[in-house]
Amino acid sequence: MTDVRADPGVLRLDDEGLASYLGSRSGSEVELDLVVAGSAAVLRHRVLAVPEEAVVVLGVRPGLHQVMVVPPSHVAAALVRLTRMRPRPTGARTPRRFPAAGLAALVDDDPEVRVPALREVGAGFAWRLGVQWADGARRSVHAVDGADGLFWADPVDEVLDPVSNTLAYRAFSTVLTAGDAPPDA
Repeated sequence: MTDVRADPGVLRLDDEGLASYLGSRSGSEVELDLVVAGSAAVLRHRVLAVPEEAVVVLGVRPGLHQVMVVPPSHVAAALVRLTRMRPRPTGARTPRRFPAAGLAALVDDDPEVRVPALREVGAGFAWRLGVQWADGARRSVHAVDGADGLFWADPVDEVLDPVSNTLAYRAFSTVLTAGDAPPDA
């Protein structure tokens, strides 16, 4: 395990150290897996939460992770920052057709797969948030973001629906509670 303390309260781990660290933190009530993919890189972030604390594992760059322990109430703010939500004018927006089979391409590790998929939907980047609760329930949401704002995937209707940052924040703020989680998308 690599433990380079450049900042008090922050643990920096390589891939091997991360696997060991996560193995020692079993028993989480909620686990989040967030993949954020742009044209240049794909980063994976994780959150392991129990009622008293949330362990946020930030993908700094491939092979390097930063670990922070925060109160569960800070998880929504962390998700906002990690998904790069920001205020911006978007104008009128309409749903965009996009096949559900193409969602995985938006966050694919291979840039030759990912970049054309992002370009096809006019996105600067995409993200996928997977949530798993201790009782085995799972949910996920795919999203794209670009000049036209944030869109969430609806795999049943095979569209990307425009959503507001407010709606996304509300979903993020309830993600630790199974009954209020965003629907699979």
